[in-house]
Amino acid sequence: MLADPAQIESMELGFLNGREEPELIVQDQPSQESVFTNDAISWKVRHVFGGGWLDYRGAFGSIVA
Repeated sequence: MLADPAQIESMELGFLNGREEPELIVQDQPSQESVFTNDAISWKVRHVFGGGWLDYRGAFGSIVA
């Protein structure tokens, strides 16, 4: 549970080079790898970010069994 961010900032997030959207990389060129022999397209998603606590008092957690 987190407090309203307008009242107290609890967490901060940062993105590599300010890129907030994930980067989708597609390998679909027939000259690379085996696209035509295997009917395959390779792709990957890259999203680099980090975060940290600014003030722990704005958050609460509990493990319910």
